[in-house]
Amino acid sequence: MKKILTLLFCWCVTAMVSAQTTIPNAGFEQWNNGAPSSWATAFSFDASIVSIEYNSGERTSDSHTGNYAMKLHPVPLDLTITTYSLPGIGHLGYFNTEVGLTSLLGIFNGGISGIINALIEGGITCNQVPSKVTAWVKYIPASDDEMTVTVRCLREGEVVAEGTYTSHSASGVYQQIEVPVTASVSDAPDMLNIIFSSGSKEGTQLYIDDVELVFETPEDPDGINECNAIFSVAPNPTSEMLNIQSTMNGNYSVSMFDTNGKLVWEGNDFQGNTQIDVSDFDAGIYFVRITNNGLTRTQKVIIR
Repeated sequence: MKKILTLLFCWCVTAMVSAQTTIPNAGFEQWNNGAPSSWATAFSFDASIVSIEYNSGERTSDSHTGNYAMKLHPVPLDLTITTYSLPGIGHLGYFNTEVGLTSLLGIFNGGISGIINALIEGGITCNQVPSKVTAWVKYIPASDDEMTVTVRCLREGEVVAEGTYTSHSASGVYQQIEVPVTASVSDAPDMLNIIFSSGSKEGTQLYIDDVELVFETPEDPDGINECNAIFSVAPNPTSEMLNIQSTMNGNYSVSMFDTNGKLVWEGNDFQGNTQIDVSDFDAGIYFVRITNNGLTRTQKVIIR
């Protein structure tokens, strides 16, 4: 009975922890006053000498699935003394434009990375780093323009995982793209943002539809859920020794996999505390799988 209760407790913990984030309006079917629900594509900026109305997104019936998709395009800006073309941007957060006009134009001149760092904030709630983000896109660039997709996972405003996709290639039909996401620290995120940029050259068009978060771990051949109540693995990250402690009686086995699911280390018949020397491992993300009395736990670890 005690073992059954333990299993039920572990299953409940796993079910709550592994609840995965979904992207709101991922198929761009919901629109309010010409703007895609849950996505930021527009902002207003008022200065003493000029006002800017930036709106880079529009609804299109040229979709991958469903009735609609989002089309991004550059936004021309005529300031009398000069002309700017701002890249078309759509993302899950909001634009923070509390800067001066000179700073604002300098930010846009700095490219998409400068815009992301200076103007784009917020996102959706997320407590797990996805392995990748996929989307169906059709890209019609002007000249050698470049589209960019940036995925950022943050914790208290600091980036804990990131991925970027860029392309100059034109496509007259929808194609699925993948943006792998790599964690830089072991901390779980509290927010996620996906930023699409069309590029900034007049005539460029980027169509986006069916955006999806993908969560993956190496396959568990035993088909057994993880249970955080049975083992502890620390420190994480580490560069020398990985300490494993079992909180149940009996022997347990340990296997380590890389992000491709390749077995890189294994051992059997451990009891109590165990140390694994990882000083010779390549830096990166690994998955530690521990099996004890028919129960299996898999945990991601970072080796520096």
